[in-house]
Amino acid sequence: MAARCPSGWRTYGNRCYKLVETKANWYTAKSRCEQYGAHLLSITNGDESKFIEGLISNVRKTIVWMGLRKGSRWYWVDGSGVTFLNWFRGEPNNESYMEAFAKDVNCAGIYTKMAKKWRGWRRLVLDATIVLELDEDGTRSG
Repeated sequence: MAARCPSGWRTYGNRCYKLVETKANWYTAKSRCEQYGAHLLSITNGDESKFIEGLISNVRKTIVWMGLRKGSRWYWVDGSGVTFLNWFRGEPNNESYMEAFAKDVNCAGIYTKMAKKWRGWRRLVLDATIVLELDEDGTRSG
């Protein structure tokens, strides 16, 4: 059954998505999502990834934040299981970006200039675009 989404949100499966093209670091992005009663984007399979690629195809920023974080392991902030990954070659440790602090990667985003693949970042203060996500009943997961 398809989700019933608020006006201005896009439906995919049992979830609703809203693209917010604003400059925000990861922490601010997470907070803005929570203000909507939502959470940062989580991607659990290849079909959902393709949908998101279409949703973000015209964003102006090169990074789109996701709710993927790393503590002792990678996890989605909404509590979804990490069952699908779409890292760019050399990621998630920033080898392809040659950053001096590559070993301390702790968040992830979609890098729109590299085939919509995921990148790992240590600097949660980078400004990026936000995709908010709601569950089918209009509430957040987790």
